[in-house]
Amino acid sequence: QNYSLARFKAIIKVPLLLSLLTQSILSIYQYINQRSLFGYYLLGEPNLGASGISRTSISGSMAILPYGTTPHTNVLAGFIVVSLLLLNNSTQLNLKKWFNMALNMTTTGLSLLIIWLTKSVSALSGLVFTIFLYCLNYVISIIHIHLLFQILISITLLSSLIVYPILNQSQIMTDN
Repeated sequence: QNYSLARFKAIIKVPLLLSLLTQSILSIYQYINQRSLFGYYLLGEPNLGASGISRTSISGSMAILPYGTTPHTNVLAGFIVVSLLLLNNSTQLNLKKWFNMALNMTTTGLSLLIIWLTKSVSALSGLVFTIFLYCLNYVISIIHIHLLFQILISITLLSSLIVYPILNQSQIMTDN
């Protein structure tokens, strides 16, 4: 009862921004140096030297994908997508506050870079689908948007039941 949506957005903005910046910088460090920054005891980073760590082929050699402080690259990408969407939803575009806008744009750019580096198809699909829904909501504000969202979600779920078995049997979908 004491909280409103505006208050919630104001409360989560700074922690989300700091979390995204921390995870992004740590992930970029891990990807460039192919090792943990501090290890498990300080930040909770996974052991990047273990055999079960996700790797990708870059220029013929195997490279470790970024993990941040999460247990898997897809978890990192999912966290980045959800946090990025919440952060951008809570940030009002105000040109007078150029520092806030520059910080938000930098965080968004780093976050998109991490999503690309993790090679997470599910996180990227979720981000694209959500951006599509935001655009659709903006364009079609006259129609009953709730009905349209229910139809789109139903189509997505039904098509995933058809497409997933096909992708699962092909070379397109490996670890993701």
